[in-house]
Amino acid sequence: SPKGIRVGEKTENGNSYIYSGGLTINGGKISVRTAGTNAEGIECKNTLDINGGEIFVDAYDDGINSGQDMTITNGYIYSRSNNNDGIDANGDIRINGGLVYAIGSRTPEIAIDANSEEGKKVFLNGGILISIGGIEQGASLGKQAILCSSICSLHSQSRPLPAHLQEVAH
Repeated sequence: SPKGIRVGEKTENGNSYIYSGGLTINGGKISVRTAGTNAEGIECKNTLDINGGEIFVDAYDDGINSGQDMTITNGYIYSRSNNNDGIDANGDIRINGGLVYAIGSRTPEIAIDANSEEGKKVFLNGGILISIGGIEQGASLGKQAILCSSICSLHSQSRPLPAHLQEVAH
């Protein structure tokens, strides 16, 4: 299926899978737009680590998808899905800093989705998360973190956040 950026492989090995090819983003500007069935923005079959940079994704399917754990420590991440989850991981999602703006399409899809069926969670330990379309049930929200479940009336989904909100994330 089409992907904006695709990294790694998931190979069957008997009754289990082998994941290869993790992705680490340490900075820079990345802009991805996809269209068409199953067209994810950024797909990584193994772990995905975002340590900085500006990432803008507007995808038909999952905006950013990790086959294993995902960790965000810094940066500005805008991930919007037109038909699925804004940010999706088959493992845990840890947000330790930065400004994360995730938009999911509609129920049953959500803005940020960890694999809760297998006991995985979203951990919000720092930074700012703006989640339009919901967050994984059972998420662990740190007391120093800020979560906005809906900001639609205050801010258009098509524009980046105002500078004063971006500064808080750094």
